[in-house]
Amino acid sequence: MHKSLGLPLLNETNAFSIKHNREVKTFFEKNPNIEYILCDGSHKTTALTLTHNPINAMLIETDDDIRQFKDLIDTGEIFSFACPDSIKEILIDNSEHFSEAEFFQTVKKQGLLIEV
Repeated sequence: MHKSLGLPLLNETNAFSIKHNREVKTFFEKNPNIEYILCDGSHKTTALTLTHNPINAMLIETDDDIRQFKDLIDTGEIFSFACPDSIKEILIDNSEHFSEAEFFQTVKKQGLLIEV
């Protein structure tokens, strides 16, 4: 999803959350060319990158997009989409997940290289 929909920031005001939020904001400020946040599939994108295969992605712009993508699992058109049911919930989920990360990664647009 596009970063304009929100950043994965923690809502708490403790020292840990303040540090995490500062790191997320700094990461995006230092990498202004990064426009999108990966919602699901970091292990899959790593595997595709390491095997020099293109990374297919779906762009989430609305909560309705999420419902449509989840319907595609039932029809077998996509393998999985392990995300909550709304953009707000995805941001909360990602903020909690990313708060455990020691660093953030980007996947170049071509899908051939992971930068750290």
